[in-house]
Amino acid sequence: MITYATINGIKETSIESGFIDIYWEDEGGEFGHIYLHSSVGEELQIDSEHMGKDFIKKVFNKLIDNATLKE
Repeated sequence: MITYATINGIKETSIESGFIDIYWEDEGGEFGHIYLHSSVGEELQIDSEHMGKDFIKKVFNKLIDNATLKE
């Protein structure tokens, strides 16, 4: 189970591309990063350190659960 997830950094690599670094931890003491790479006109790419889409969804769920919604 993911116990912690946060946006660790946002980096613009050029005027038309950049990435978001998401840091995560689980109850077993494992941790890692998920990188979202984006460029104008291209599909979003995800570097998840070989984790599958179901795992990435769990990290995103934890990130959203920890967020404060602004109304």
